[in-house]
Order: sequence, then structure tokens, then C-alpha cells
Amino acid sequence: SIGETVPMAHLLTPQQAKFKAGEFFWLGNPAVTNTTIITWHTTGIRTLHDATRREVVLGASGAGSPSSQVPQILNNVLGTKFKIINGFPATAIDVAMERGEVEARGGISFGRLKSFRRAWIEEKKVNMLVQIGLRKDAMFPDVPLLESYARNEAERRIFRFMSSSSMVGRPLVAPPGVPAERVAALRRAFERTMQDKEFLAEAAKLRLDVEPVAAAELQALVAVIARTPAEDVAVIQAAHATGKSFNCKDVVKDVKLCQGKGGG
Repeated sequence: SIGETVPMAHLLTPQQAKFKAGEFFWLGNPAVTNTTIITWHTTGIRTLHDATRREVVLGASGAGSPSSQVPQILNNVLGTKFKIINGFPATAIDVAMERGEVEARGGISFGRLKSFRRAWIEEKKVNMLVQIGLRKDAMFPDVPLLESYARNEAERRIFRFMSSSSMVGRPLVAPPGVPAERVAALRRAFERTMQDKEFLAEAAKLRLDVEPVAAAELQALVAVIARTPAEDVAVIQAAHATGKSFNCKDVVKDVKLCQGKGGG
């Protein structure tokens, strides 16, 4: 499987991503799962608004991962003050948070929290600032969606683009050039696995959600992402850029996209 933002890579960072996600064969995603930014309970940072008041040291796996990309966008667009420290393996960020070496984790799926870090939830060890997804996770109805922070249409498009990664999840893919009959066999195998009683029982034992996205739906979603309008891509790239201040009106042709509640 691969990361959830791979279909967006050639749009977000075209200079690094020398591939087109639509040319791959997408076999399916085992589970739709939102991701979140969490802070340790002792930090006093409980909301994104809190994160605009002071610097928050945040661990992330790498510049090309959503654990770094989403906090960077929030810094640029909403004025949060995440100090992003890249280079952490997933488990190392968890340990660093517990030790107080970092205050926040840039990205963790609700699926991982429910299964491997459930004690953090039950013991209220972490604060969940936002959920990145197209709809709320039923277990966390009080955690606001990223899109709810949009103050104008441009911001809504940026946040919705990033939120679509929840549908991609941790997908299974095959590279370009795989014969059609083999792709069809792999897709059938994925569908059967998602319905297999032993597989579902093991997933339940591990507290892993199984909410599959079939190959056809996933392939169509990747195609939609690839067709993101050029103006939206320009705004998203500007919002993601490091070392530059983001000004919506400098990027769009229609400045009305930048106007709205609190926008300007």
C-alpha cells in the first residue's frame, strides 16, 4: 500500500513527483479513515485557534507526507504557528510526544488511534484539533472538519482537496503496464478479501475499521483529482509553499473566490 496523498503529489509538488497517479491501476482502499492533528494533553493546545497564539513544535514524517503538508497549509492559510520537524518514523513521533520532545503530531489516522493508541483516547492523553476528511468520523463527532474552517471559496477548495485523501486511505495499487487480466484478478482478490469472514474477524479483533472503497470508485476519484482546475491547483500550491506568505488575491484570477466570512 502507499500513502493517501500520492494521487495529489504531482499537483502539490510537481518538481518532485515525476509520475501521474492516473496511470497506475488502483485496486481498492480497505478503509475510509480521516486523519487528525493531535497535541499532548499537557500542552494546553486544544484547538487550531490555540495554535495561532504561540509556536507549537510538531513532529512529522516528511515534507511530502500529509503529516507535514496539512500543518504547512494551516500555517499559511489560517496563521497557525506549527514548527514542523520532519524526519520522524511514525512510532518515533509517538514516543517523542510522550517524552515532551514535540508537542504535536502532524498526522495520525483515526484508525490508528482506535487500534494502536486507544489508551490515548480513553485516558484523554491527546487533544484532536481537526479531522481531515469529507465527513466526520462517527466516533469523534465533536472534532471539527478541516473544511469548516474555510472563510471563503478559495480556502474551501484548498481544504476540500486535502480532505479527499480520506477516501484514498492506504490503497493497494499496481504500476502502469500490468496486463489487464492481471489487474482484473487483483481487483477481484481485493473484493473477496474485504468480504472474507476470517479477515473481518481478525480486523475486528485488532479494532481496525473495514470500510472499503472499490477499485472503480477509487480509480474515478484519482481521475477527478487529476482534473483539478488549473486555478485551484495554483491556489493549493501557493497555500502549500514554504518560505512564502500566502495571499489569495495574488494567485486567483477571480478575487471573489477570496471574499467571504473573514476573508479578504
